[in-house]
Amino acid sequence: MNTCPGVYKIVNVLSGKLYLGSAVNLRARMTEHFHVLRLGTHRNRHLQNAFNLYGEDAFVFSPLLFCESFELLRYEQGLIDSLRPGYNIHRVANSPLGTKRTSETREKMSLSALGNKRRLGRKNTPEANEKTRQAILGLKRSPETREKIRQAHLGTRHTPETKEKQRQASLGKKMSPEHKERLRKRNLGNKYGLGHSHKVSDEAREKNRQASLGYKHTPEAREKNRQASLGNKYALGYKHTPETREKMSQAQLSRWAAVRKGEQND
Repeated sequence: MNTCPGVYKIVNVLSGKLYLGSAVNLRARMTEHFHVLRLGTHRNRHLQNAFNLYGEDAFVFSPLLFCESFELLRYEQGLIDSLRPGYNIHRVANSPLGTKRTSETREKMSLSALGNKRRLGRKNTPEANEKTRQAILGLKRSPETREKIRQAHLGTRHTPETKEKQRQASLGKKMSPEHKERLRKRNLGNKYGLGHSHKVSDEAREKNRQASLGYKHTPEAREKNRQASLGNKYALGYKHTPETREKMSQAQLSRWAAVRKGEQND
């Protein structure tokens, strides 16, 4: 068995069902799988139950492809989407997304985590974070996988504490010029952002108007908005350059000319 990285399968030769996975060292992963299966402690209950039922001779470990370590998840996900392995619990490579656990299972996981000093509050090292980032670079999920992820997140709402942690984590962070450029290109043609050329219909404008009728910000919200605008170069105290003012003036003149032309046609 080769020791290089790759995607593998464990096939039940009697039923035809299979398990898909990926590993940096295929030989070590094969040894690990069959060791815990013989002990009866494999983390995949479907595979363990089938191993107990059919016996070790019914299962064959074989590589599907060899690749670089950083490409493992991409290839594994593609094969999961196309082959739909019967023994895989998770349908997203290296992720539990889409898995529904019972109340009893969630309670057991909660109790097992209490007092576990190895996981609670643990922070990955910068090196580990970089390895994870490199592993998923270029990973493209299928439309089916993206839909499953979207469904799994529907109705999820962050608590005020989580929102505050996210806010604190982003304070002082500055985006690199490359990141800004990627965001700019991604928003081009986005009807919710830059490059929006879609004209809002009269019906949509009326709906928006009706939805905002009678809406009043609370004193707290008004104070937050005021504080957020202090020192904002896009708001209070900001002075446009002469070129920007000229562009705004020309745009306003064009809009008024269009309005007057429409009134004359009427």
